[in-house]
Amino acid sequence: MVQVKTVDVISDIHVPSHCRPSIVAWLNFTADNPPDELVLNGDILDLHSCSSHGDALSEDLLKDEIAAGNDFLDLVQDAVGPKCKIHFNEGNHERRFTRYIHKVAPNLRGVTTLPQLLHLERRGISWLPYGKVHFLSDKLGVTHGVKCGANYARDTLIRYGMSVVVGHAHRPQLHTMGVAGADADAIRGAFGLGCMVPVDDVTYIDGPSGWSNGFGRFYILPDGTFTPYVINFARQKFVWNGKVYGV
Repeated sequence: MVQVKTVDVISDIHVPSHCRPSIVAWLNFTADNPPDELVLNGDILDLHSCSSHGDALSEDLLKDEIAAGNDFLDLVQDAVGPKCKIHFNEGNHERRFTRYIHKVAPNLRGVTTLPQLLHLERRGISWLPYGKVHFLSDKLGVTHGVKCGANYARDTLIRYGMSVVVGHAHRPQLHTMGVAGADADAIRGAFGLGCMVPVDDVTYIDGPSGWSNGFGRFYILPDGTFTPYVINFARQKFVWNGKVYGV
């Protein structure tokens, strides 16, 4: 029997500002269909208290955001089980913490880090710095992403020159291209995932946001080829194998 690796990728949760019904639906899905690996692909925490845009509110406390992040990781680890390998790719919102320390308390650089505050080593969760690529195989990588435009998936595929899963834009988008040579019949594409924040109340965007909740499931074969499933929610629900997840 061919050994197939199952990997879930989820991006842009923005704890504690996440869409709780969608997160519950996703956690129930992972409990029913546990992956071999899970990639938390950046902006898992919002870290609004460390924002450099001048919009941080006085009641935003870093300790509360870190506590919410640890509570969320507890829920995730309970859902996927102890056999699932978890990887945490740093996103631009996690970078807020590093920038904040460098600006406000430079003497704490290297002393207090986000992986330490989230107890990632004790949890057995690996950490990948922002902008790096986590390779699911030699033919598919995962990174948080930097593009948000109308053609962000196309621009991402050109930028990396390989199949890659990204978040950051908060809306699903797919772009594929033909491949010559031995891999001519294998897909090469950029797979842009949705987010896990409320999409109907984006106060800083005029008009519809175009955002949607979603995540990705990828099946990796021993030769590195893969089958992608980009799962999008409709009103905080989705269907997998005939079962509705969500309320």
